[in-house]
Amino acid sequence: MANDFLDALLGNEPHKTDWMRTEAAGAPSPWRQQALLELGHWEADALRDTDREYVAEHLTSDEVVLVIDETAFLRKGNSSC
Repeated sequence: MANDFLDALLGNEPHKTDWMRTEAAGAPSPWRQQALLELGHWEADALRDTDREYVAEHLTSDEVVLVIDETAFLRKGNSSC
């Protein structure tokens, strides 16, 4: 489920509402994604370490390029995600 959530967040939809993320993930309703965000326990250091291990294992080749781009849409008001 977390992979579906991340795929939807990284997708091409210009706005990432609950329902748009739900449709992109192929889920029947947004409650699982909402529960993941509201009830999930996130350990930033553990996630960082896991990502670092993945990158070190899979992206350490002369033929690999890692590009990180934080591109965001213009937010309007205080209610945007």
